Amino acid sequence: MSLGLEPSRMRKGARNMGKVLRKRWNEISEYDLDDVLEFFGLQRVPRPASRFLSGFVLVMAGAAVGVALGMMLSPPSRKSYPQVRTPTHRERPAHPGGHVGAP
Repeated sequence: MSLGLEPSRMRKGARNMGKVLRKRWNEISEYDLDDVLEFFGLQRVPRPASRFLSGFVLVMAGAAVGVALGMMLSPPSRKSYPQVRTPTHRERPAHPGGHVGAP
């Protein structure tokens, strides 16, 4: 049963098809999984460990900034500056009778 093609023409067509497929395969091999996913509008989900670490680093950086700001904005301690008088460090008035507490 003949399909109307000579064997030499079939071999030539097969060789040409092989060349075309190799050429196309080289073009396709330049793409990676991210390119294919992007074509369909998808993307990879980050690994849980990388998500945890990035969140942990952000929390620690925020804590460090908060501690630094708190130390810069806090009032000085009474021991460091005993000569400084602030409303919270004023002396108590003397009680009448000279003693404190019940008689």
